[in-house]
Amino acid sequence: MTMLTEQLIGWVWVWPMVLAALIGWPQLRPFAMLSLVLAVLPGWVLWGSAWGIADLDVDPIHQAWSFWLLGSQWRLDTLSHSWLGLTLMVWTLAALHSFVMVSANKTRYALFFLLSLSGSLMWVLAADAVSFYLGFSLMSLSAWGLVIHEGTGKALRAGRWYLVLAIIGELILFVGVVARAAETGTTLLSDWQTLASSDWILVCLWLGLAIKVGVPLLHVWLPLAHPAAPVPASAVLSGVMIKAGVIGWWLLFPSEAMAQSAWPEFMLWLGVVTMFYGAVFGLMQDDPKTLLAYSSISQMGWLIWGLGWVWQIESPEIGMLWLSAFALHHGLVKGGLFLSVGWIKQPSVMASPWLRTLTWVGVVILALVLSGLPLTSGDWVKTALKAEAENIGATVPSSLLWLGGLATALLMVRFVKILRNLSDQKLTQTANPVLTKKVIGVWFSWVSLVVLVLVWPWWQANHWITANVWQGSVHGLWPIAIAIILIQIWHWLRWPELTTPPGDVLVWYQWLGGNAQSGFKRLSRKWQANKRLAVRRWRHWQTRYLLKNDWRSRVEAVFSDLQIIVGSFMLLVILIGLSLFG
Repeated sequence: MTMLTEQLIGWVWVWPMVLAALIGWPQLRPFAMLSLVLAVLPGWVLWGSAWGIADLDVDPIHQAWSFWLLGSQWRLDTLSHSWLGLTLMVWTLAALHSFVMVSANKTRYALFFLLSLSGSLMWVLAADAVSFYLGFSLMSLSAWGLVIHEGTGKALRAGRWYLVLAIIGELILFVGVVARAAETGTTLLSDWQTLASSDWILVCLWLGLAIKVGVPLLHVWLPLAHPAAPVPASAVLSGVMIKAGVIGWWLLFPSEAMAQSAWPEFMLWLGVVTMFYGAVFGLMQDDPKTLLAYSSISQMGWLIWGLGWVWQIESPEIGMLWLSAFALHHGLVKGGLFLSVGWIKQPSVMASPWLRTLTWVGVVILALVLSGLPLTSGDWVKTALKAEAENIGATVPSSLLWLGGLATALLMVRFVKILRNLSDQKLTQTANPVLTKKVIGVWFSWVSLVVLVLVWPWWQANHWITANVWQGSVHGLWPIAIAIILIQIWHWLRWPELTTPPGDVLVWYQWLGGNAQSGFKRLSRKWQANKRLAVRRWRHWQTRYLLKNDWRSRVEAVFSDLQIIVGSFMLLVILIGLSLFG
């Protein structure tokens, strides 16, 4: 089994690219959607083959490619195995739901889906900076095709902003990666984690990844892209892609030498700000997918905060396992919530009373788990993270973290309310108005995800017990109860709902950009006017002085010629006179 794992580790990302090339053939295009499911199979084989290996941390699996670029390295340890499982789960569910929720331009959708999947698998397994950067860039840029897939004005606008910010992020990250490689003399990520770096290089690496994470003021692509993209693509964007920035910070930064720097403290407070920023603007949304996008920003605040205290402990790799558990929890739950929006919009499912009831039960379960329902992963993971942070003396008050949990609960109550209003409205027509076996089969895959969300923490119950999560579980009910009461009070008092357009600060960016453009236009017009005035003055001066001087010079030249002629004639007369009278 180990030999199979060693052979697969460097090739699982190649298979989706092969399928992307194959569906370019006209004869294979009818199988484009099937290729999405086939693309994840080698990844599952790799993940399953490494499941029984107990010493992945002590003896991780390596593979080296001397023929690829600068010599690529691939690695599978406990951390990458966990992220690989999350990646495969969300991408598999997205592939299955694409059969039902994507009906137009299937070949184009499959092409970008496969390329983005290939990039995701590449950066998860990369052990060198070049492979990580290429995988990260391939995933990010290919996802643009998923964002604009619908072809609507909203999708194209979201795609423009996504592409602009993605390219800016990739360029800044490229500068940081190249400078870090030149500074350390190696591209191995294991070496980078132990070698200190210059501050300006770390700033470049941080900025390049912060755009993908959705840090406040750099997050504007998220609320635009999620509602514009198809539902399965939204699940992938939120469940997997935005977390690539966090694992990138861990891999590219000198994570084992960060304790004495100012970065951990900065990340702690940035995480808290992100928690509340996403929650406040998310509560002002009336579209369920936009609200979930802001919820993802808020939840990324927990990962940013967690990375801040992980960098402060003596064995940060152990803390990263807790963060990977939170990422798995959030990826599965948030992916399920995005997919639930697609099922609420499915007339064939909503027309069946028992399917409609079970769907709503699943939606409520996922919302409660994300809110931190006791005895679920939402409560256990956050309780364990708080306990670990308190053990090292993290400076963020526990009351702020409790309020962060309340903010999550408020978002989920608001989400269920908006989704209920959406189900009462006339739903858009789909390609499958009749309840078919395919629709039921894909729906059962979503139900399986809901069940998995409930049961997966119990597989590792011994870890949760050691983290003393049992004592804090009862407290997880308070944020949910208070959130329900606050939302109901707001509704009973009939207070107006505050709204803000998706992207929030994007309005100010556009206002600043519009003013800057108007200013440049005014400067351009003024420059052109001054230029025309200068030309007129030059021509006037030329006509008045230069041309006048030219006339005089021409007259003088004529008179000069006459003098020569007259002088020559007189000389000739004198010579003739001398010859006659001499």
